[in-house]
Amino acid sequence: MSKSTDALPVPTDPDRYLSSNPYAAAAVSLWGGSTGAVEDLDSYAKSANTLKGYRSDWDGFAEWANSQGIPIPSVVDGAVDLPADVPVAVIKVYLAEKQDDLKAATLARHVSAIRHWHHQAGLVSPTDHPEVKRSMAGLQRKHSYQPARARPLFLEDLRRGLPAGDDTKTIRDRAVLLVGWWGALRRSELVSIEAVHLSDHPEGVVISIPKSKTDQTGQGQQVALHYRDDETIDPVRSLRAWTALVEGPGPVFRSVDRWGNTRPRPIDGDRVSSLVKDLCERVGLDPAEYSAHSLRAGFVSECDRRHIPSGAVRAVTRHTSDAMLNVYERPGELFDGSAGAYFEGV
Repeated sequence: MSKSTDALPVPTDPDRYLSSNPYAAAAVSLWGGSTGAVEDLDSYAKSANTLKGYRSDWDGFAEWANSQGIPIPSVVDGAVDLPADVPVAVIKVYLAEKQDDLKAATLARHVSAIRHWHHQAGLVSPTDHPEVKRSMAGLQRKHSYQPARARPLFLEDLRRGLPAGDDTKTIRDRAVLLVGWWGALRRSELVSIEAVHLSDHPEGVVISIPKSKTDQTGQGQQVALHYRDDETIDPVRSLRAWTALVEGPGPVFRSVDRWGNTRPRPIDGDRVSSLVKDLCERVGLDPAEYSAHSLRAGFVSECDRRHIPSGAVRAVTRHTSDAMLNVYERPGELFDGSAGAYFEGV
Protein backbone atom coordinates (compact mmCIF):
# COMPACT_ATOMS: atom_id res chain seq x y z
CA MET A 1 0.00 0.00 0.00
CA SER A 2 1.17 3.51 -0.66
CA LYS A 3 0.63 6.81 0.99
CA SER A 4 -2.72 8.32 -0.01
CA THR A 5 -3.12 12.09 -0.21
CA ASP A 6 -6.07 12.69 -2.49
CA ALA A 7 -8.25 10.57 -0.19
CA LEU A 8 -7.44 12.83 2.74
CA PRO A 9 -9.03 16.18 3.60
CA VAL A 10 -5.62 17.80 4.07
CA PRO A 11 -2.80 18.44 1.56
CA THR A 12 -0.05 16.33 3.14
CA ASP A 13 1.84 16.34 -0.20
CA PRO A 14 1.56 19.91 -1.60
CA ASP A 15 3.67 19.17 -4.71
CA ARG A 16 1.36 16.41 -5.82
CA TYR A 17 -1.68 18.55 -5.13
CA LEU A 18 -0.33 21.47 -7.09
CA SER A 19 0.35 19.30 -10.14
CA SER A 20 -2.84 17.22 -10.20
CA ASN A 21 -5.64 19.04 -8.45
CA PRO A 22 -7.12 22.36 -9.70
CA TYR A 23 -8.10 23.29 -6.15
CA ALA A 24 -4.67 22.51 -4.73
CA ALA A 25 -3.24 26.04 -4.55
CA ALA A 26 -6.26 27.29 -2.59
CA ALA A 27 -6.16 24.23 -0.33
CA VAL A 28 -2.47 24.68 0.48
CA SER A 29 -3.04 28.36 1.25
CA LEU A 30 -6.02 27.69 3.49
CA TRP A 31 -4.28 24.83 5.26
CA GLY A 32 -1.19 26.88 6.00
CA GLY A 33 -3.26 29.69 7.47
CA SER A 34 -5.58 27.67 9.69
CA THR A 35 -3.62 24.62 10.82
CA GLY A 36 -3.75 25.65 14.46
CA ALA A 37 -7.53 26.00 14.48
CA VAL A 38 -8.00 22.72 12.62
CA GLU A 39 -5.71 20.82 14.98
CA ASP A 40 -7.49 22.32 17.98
CA LEU A 41 -10.85 21.14 16.65
CA ASP A 42 -9.52 17.69 15.78
CA SER A 43 -8.11 17.28 19.29
CA TYR A 44 -11.67 16.94 20.59
CA ALA A 45 -12.51 14.04 18.25
CA LYS A 46 -11.32 11.37 20.72
CA SER A 47 -11.53 11.34 24.50
CA ALA A 48 -8.34 11.41 26.55
CA ASN A 49 -8.98 7.84 27.75
CA THR A 50 -9.46 6.59 24.19
CA LEU A 51 -6.18 8.17 23.07
CA LYS A 52 -4.40 6.77 26.11
CA GLY A 53 -5.64 3.30 25.14
CA TYR A 54 -4.57 3.79 21.52
CA ARG A 55 -1.05 4.75 22.67
CA SER A 56 -0.75 1.70 24.91
CA ASP A 57 -2.11 -0.71 22.29
CA TRP A 58 0.09 0.67 19.52
CA ASP A 59 3.19 0.46 21.71
CA GLY A 60 2.35 -3.19 22.42
CA PHE A 61 2.18 -3.86 18.70
CA ALA A 62 5.37 -1.87 18.05
CA GLU A 63 7.23 -3.79 20.77
CA TRP A 64 6.31 -7.10 19.11
CA ALA A 65 7.26 -5.80 15.65
CA ASN A 66 10.67 -4.62 16.86
CA SER A 67 11.28 -8.04 18.41
CA GLN A 68 10.76 -9.43 14.90
CA GLY A 69 13.31 -7.03 13.43
CA ILE A 70 10.70 -4.62 12.04
CA PRO A 71 11.55 -1.08 13.22
CA ILE A 72 8.16 0.41 14.03
CA PRO A 73 8.30 3.61 16.12
CA SER A 74 6.39 4.20 19.34
CA VAL A 75 4.01 7.06 19.99
CA VAL A 76 5.95 10.26 20.73
CA ASP A 77 4.26 13.57 21.56
CA GLY A 78 0.91 12.28 20.39
CA ALA A 79 2.09 11.07 16.99
CA VAL A 80 3.75 8.11 15.28
CA ASP A 81 6.44 8.92 12.74
CA LEU A 82 5.59 6.17 10.28
CA PRO A 83 7.57 6.34 7.01
CA ALA A 84 5.01 4.09 5.29
CA ASP A 85 2.01 1.94 6.05
CA VAL A 86 2.68 -1.37 7.79
CA PRO A 87 2.25 -4.27 5.34
CA VAL A 88 -0.90 -6.36 5.62
CA ALA A 89 1.19 -9.53 6.10
CA VAL A 90 2.71 -8.09 9.28
CA ILE A 91 -0.72 -7.46 10.80
CA LYS A 92 -1.94 -10.95 9.90
CA VAL A 93 1.12 -12.61 11.46
CA TYR A 94 0.76 -10.43 14.56
CA LEU A 95 -2.85 -11.54 15.05
CA ALA A 96 -1.93 -15.19 14.49
CA GLU A 97 0.99 -15.14 16.92
CA LYS A 98 -0.86 -13.24 19.65
CA GLN A 99 -4.14 -15.16 19.48
CA ASP A 100 -3.23 -17.39 22.43
CA ASP A 101 -1.76 -14.60 24.54
CA LEU A 102 -4.45 -11.95 24.19
CA LYS A 103 -8.22 -12.08 24.12
CA ALA A 104 -10.01 -11.52 20.84
CA ALA A 105 -11.49 -8.30 22.22
CA THR A 106 -8.01 -7.05 23.15
CA LEU A 107 -6.66 -7.76 19.67
CA ALA A 108 -9.66 -6.02 18.14
CA ARG A 109 -8.71 -3.00 20.22
CA HIS A 110 -5.13 -3.24 18.94
CA VAL A 111 -6.44 -3.27 15.37
CA SER A 112 -8.41 -0.09 16.13
CA ALA A 113 -5.23 1.51 17.46
CA ILE A 114 -3.27 0.51 14.36
CA ARG A 115 -5.97 2.06 12.19
CA HIS A 116 -6.00 5.26 14.24
CA TRP A 117 -2.24 5.88 14.10
CA HIS A 118 -2.07 5.14 10.38
CA HIS A 119 -4.84 7.64 9.70
CA GLN A 120 -3.19 10.14 12.03
CA ALA A 121 0.01 9.80 9.96
CA GLY A 122 -1.91 10.36 6.72
CA LEU A 123 -1.58 6.75 5.60
CA VAL A 124 -4.03 4.14 4.39
CA SER A 125 -4.47 1.61 7.19
CA PRO A 126 -3.73 -2.06 6.48
CA THR A 127 -6.48 -2.96 8.94
CA ASP A 128 -9.06 -1.98 6.30
CA HIS A 129 -7.73 -4.64 3.92
CA PRO A 130 -10.02 -7.68 3.35
CA GLU A 131 -7.21 -10.03 4.40
CA VAL A 132 -6.97 -8.44 7.84
CA LYS A 133 -10.76 -8.48 8.16
CA ARG A 134 -10.69 -12.19 7.31
CA SER A 135 -8.13 -12.83 10.06
CA MET A 136 -10.27 -10.91 12.54
CA ALA A 137 -13.35 -12.92 11.58
CA GLY A 138 -11.41 -16.14 12.10
CA LEU A 139 -10.08 -14.90 15.43
CA GLN A 140 -13.52 -14.08 16.74
CA ARG A 141 -15.01 -17.38 15.57
CA LYS A 142 -12.15 -19.52 16.88
CA HIS A 143 -11.78 -17.71 20.20
CA SER A 144 -15.37 -16.68 20.83
CA TYR A 145 -16.09 -16.22 24.52
CA GLN A 146 -18.77 -14.89 26.83
CA PRO A 147 -17.37 -11.84 28.62
CA ALA A 148 -17.49 -12.02 32.40
CA ARG A 149 -20.21 -9.78 33.76
CA ALA A 150 -20.81 -8.60 37.28
CA ARG A 151 -23.78 -10.27 38.96
CA PRO A 152 -26.80 -8.00 39.51
CA LEU A 153 -27.51 -6.78 43.03
CA PHE A 154 -31.24 -7.16 43.62
CA LEU A 155 -33.25 -4.74 45.74
CA GLU A 156 -33.80 -7.04 48.71
CA ASP A 157 -30.08 -7.78 48.98
CA LEU A 158 -29.37 -4.06 48.71
CA ARG A 159 -31.86 -3.37 51.51
CA ARG A 160 -30.43 -6.03 53.81
CA GLY A 161 -26.81 -5.11 53.18
CA LEU A 162 -26.85 -1.32 53.50
CA PRO A 163 -24.36 -0.15 56.13
CA ALA A 164 -25.91 0.99 59.42
CA GLY A 165 -24.71 3.95 61.47
CA ASP A 166 -24.76 7.72 61.63
CA ASP A 167 -21.06 8.54 61.24
CA THR A 168 -19.97 10.61 58.25
CA LYS A 169 -18.48 7.79 56.21
CA THR A 170 -21.50 5.51 56.68
CA ILE A 171 -23.92 8.26 55.65
CA ARG A 172 -21.86 8.78 52.51
CA ASP A 173 -21.62 5.08 51.73
CA ARG A 174 -25.38 4.59 52.03
CA ALA A 175 -25.97 7.51 49.67
CA VAL A 176 -23.44 6.18 47.14
CA LEU A 177 -25.08 2.75 47.06
CA LEU A 178 -28.66 4.00 46.89
CA VAL A 179 -28.04 6.73 44.31
CA GLY A 180 -25.97 4.33 42.22
CA TRP A 181 -28.66 1.64 42.31
CA TRP A 182 -31.80 3.76 41.80
CA GLY A 183 -30.06 5.92 39.21
CA ALA A 184 -28.61 2.87 37.39
CA LEU A 185 -25.39 4.84 37.19
CA ARG A 186 -22.07 3.67 35.85
CA ARG A 187 -19.34 4.08 38.43
CA SER A 188 -17.63 6.78 36.34
CA GLU A 189 -20.90 8.75 36.34
CA LEU A 190 -21.45 8.23 40.05
CA VAL A 191 -18.06 9.53 41.15
CA SER A 192 -18.26 12.47 38.72
CA ILE A 193 -21.47 13.96 40.12
CA GLU A 194 -20.92 17.52 41.35
CA ALA A 195 -23.16 19.78 43.41
CA VAL A 196 -24.07 21.80 40.33
CA HIS A 197 -25.48 18.63 38.71
CA LEU A 198 -28.22 18.23 41.34
CA SER A 199 -31.56 20.01 41.21
CA ASP A 200 -34.57 19.63 43.49
CA HIS A 201 -37.94 18.47 42.23
CA PRO A 202 -41.25 18.01 44.07
CA GLU A 203 -41.00 14.26 43.43
CA GLY A 204 -37.31 13.89 44.24
CA VAL A 205 -34.00 14.97 42.73
CA VAL A 206 -32.80 15.33 39.14
CA ILE A 207 -29.18 14.41 38.36
CA SER A 208 -27.69 16.00 35.25
CA ILE A 209 -24.94 13.90 33.69
CA PRO A 210 -22.78 16.11 31.43
CA LYS A 211 -20.98 13.23 29.71
CA SER A 212 -21.20 9.46 29.82
CA LYS A 213 -20.22 6.31 27.92
CA THR A 214 -23.21 6.66 25.59
CA ASP A 215 -22.95 10.46 25.37
CA GLN A 216 -19.34 11.10 24.37
CA THR A 217 -20.18 14.42 22.73
CA GLY A 218 -21.47 15.82 26.01
CA GLN A 219 -25.02 16.69 24.97
CA GLY A 220 -26.08 15.90 28.52
CA GLN A 221 -28.51 13.41 30.07
CA GLN A 222 -30.74 13.52 33.11
CA VAL A 223 -31.81 10.90 35.63
CA ALA A 224 -34.75 11.22 38.02
CA LEU A 225 -34.45 9.89 41.58
CA HIS A 226 -37.87 9.40 43.18
CA TYR A 227 -38.78 9.52 46.84
CA ARG A 228 -39.49 6.00 48.13
CA ASP A 229 -42.09 5.07 50.74
CA ASP A 230 -39.51 2.93 52.51
CA GLU A 231 -37.08 5.50 53.90
CA THR A 232 -34.39 2.87 54.48
CA ILE A 233 -33.89 2.55 50.73
CA ASP A 234 -34.84 6.10 49.72
CA PRO A 235 -32.07 7.57 47.53
CA VAL A 236 -33.36 11.15 47.82
CA ARG A 237 -33.40 11.33 51.62
CA SER A 238 -30.10 9.48 51.78
CA LEU A 239 -28.50 11.86 49.28
CA ARG A 240 -29.77 14.93 51.17
CA ALA A 241 -28.51 13.55 54.48
CA TRP A 242 -25.06 13.33 52.89
CA THR A 243 -25.03 16.65 51.03
CA ALA A 244 -25.98 18.40 54.29
CA LEU A 245 -22.50 17.41 55.50
CA VAL A 246 -20.67 18.63 52.38
CA GLU A 247 -19.87 22.31 52.01
CA GLY A 248 -19.49 24.31 48.83
CA PRO A 249 -19.29 23.33 45.16
CA GLY A 250 -17.35 20.42 43.78
CA PRO A 251 -17.73 16.64 43.92
CA VAL A 252 -20.78 15.32 45.75
CA PHE A 253 -19.30 12.00 46.84
CA ARG A 254 -16.05 13.00 48.48
CA SER A 255 -13.32 11.21 50.34
CA VAL A 256 -13.61 11.02 54.13
CA ASP A 257 -10.55 10.78 56.35
CA ARG A 258 -10.17 8.58 59.44
CA TRP A 259 -11.49 11.36 61.67
CA GLY A 260 -14.67 11.79 59.64
CA ASN A 261 -13.65 14.95 57.83
CA THR A 262 -14.65 15.34 54.19
CA ARG A 263 -11.94 16.07 51.62
CA PRO A 264 -12.38 18.01 48.37
CA ARG A 265 -11.34 15.12 46.11
CA PRO A 266 -14.00 12.67 44.88
CA ILE A 267 -14.04 9.00 45.75
CA ASP A 268 -12.78 6.75 42.97
CA GLY A 269 -14.45 3.91 41.11
CA ASP A 270 -12.53 1.26 43.03
CA ARG A 271 -14.00 2.58 46.25
CA VAL A 272 -17.52 2.13 44.85
CA SER A 273 -16.70 -1.47 43.96
CA SER A 274 -15.37 -2.03 47.48
CA LEU A 275 -18.63 -0.73 48.96
CA VAL A 276 -20.61 -3.17 46.82
CA LYS A 277 -18.36 -6.09 47.76
CA ASP A 278 -18.61 -5.22 51.47
CA LEU A 279 -22.40 -5.13 51.18
CA CYS A 280 -22.42 -8.52 49.45
CA GLU A 281 -20.28 -10.03 52.18
CA ARG A 282 -22.74 -8.79 54.82
CA VAL A 283 -25.64 -10.62 53.15
CA GLY A 284 -23.78 -13.82 52.30
CA LEU A 285 -23.13 -13.24 48.60
CA ASP A 286 -19.75 -13.98 47.00
CA PRO A 287 -18.02 -10.57 46.75
CA ALA A 288 -15.83 -11.83 43.89
CA GLU A 289 -18.90 -11.99 41.62
CA TYR A 290 -19.97 -8.39 42.24
CA SER A 291 -18.62 -4.94 41.45
CA ALA A 292 -19.77 -1.33 41.10
CA HIS A 293 -21.57 -2.36 37.90
CA SER A 294 -23.78 -4.65 40.00
CA LEU A 295 -25.75 -1.55 41.03
CA ARG A 296 -26.70 -0.71 37.44
CA ALA A 297 -27.17 -4.37 36.49
CA GLY A 298 -29.24 -4.93 39.61
CA PHE A 299 -31.63 -2.10 38.79
CA VAL A 300 -32.21 -3.45 35.27
CA SER A 301 -32.68 -7.03 36.48
CA GLU A 302 -35.01 -5.97 39.30
CA CYS A 303 -37.11 -3.99 36.81
CA ASP A 304 -37.35 -7.07 34.60
CA ARG A 305 -38.39 -9.19 37.57
CA ARG A 306 -41.18 -6.67 38.29
CA HIS A 307 -42.23 -6.50 34.60
CA ILE A 308 -41.57 -2.77 34.35
CA PRO A 309 -41.89 -1.59 30.72
CA SER A 310 -38.56 -1.37 28.93
CA GLY A 311 -39.21 2.23 27.89
CA ALA A 312 -39.45 3.27 31.55
CA VAL A 313 -36.26 1.35 32.31
CA ARG A 314 -34.38 3.02 29.47
CA ALA A 315 -35.50 6.42 30.74
CA VAL A 316 -33.26 5.70 33.74
CA THR A 317 -30.45 3.67 32.17
CA ARG A 318 -30.36 5.92 29.06
CA HIS A 319 -29.93 2.95 26.73
CA THR A 320 -30.91 3.82 23.20
CA SER A 321 -32.60 0.51 22.41
CA ASP A 322 -34.13 -2.55 24.06
CA ALA A 323 -31.37 -4.65 22.52
CA MET A 324 -28.86 -3.04 24.87
CA LEU A 325 -30.92 -4.17 27.87
CA ASN A 326 -30.63 -7.79 26.76
CA VAL A 327 -27.02 -8.03 27.95
CA TYR A 328 -28.29 -7.88 31.53
CA GLU A 329 -29.68 -10.79 33.53
CA ARG A 330 -33.45 -10.75 32.98
CA PRO A 331 -35.00 -13.46 35.17
CA GLY A 332 -38.59 -12.30 34.69
CA GLU A 333 -38.42 -12.54 30.91
CA LEU A 334 -36.49 -15.81 31.06
CA PHE A 335 -39.09 -17.65 33.13
CA ASP A 336 -42.27 -15.99 31.87
CA GLY A 337 -41.24 -16.60 28.27
CA SER A 338 -40.36 -20.25 28.88
CA ALA A 339 -42.69 -23.09 27.84
CA GLY A 340 -42.30 -24.50 31.33
CA ALA A 341 -44.41 -21.64 32.70
CA TYR A 342 -47.46 -23.03 30.89
CA PHE A 343 -47.47 -26.37 32.77
CA GLU A 344 -49.96 -25.32 35.43
CA GLY A 345 -50.46 -27.67 38.35
CA VAL A 346 -47.51 -29.83 37.38
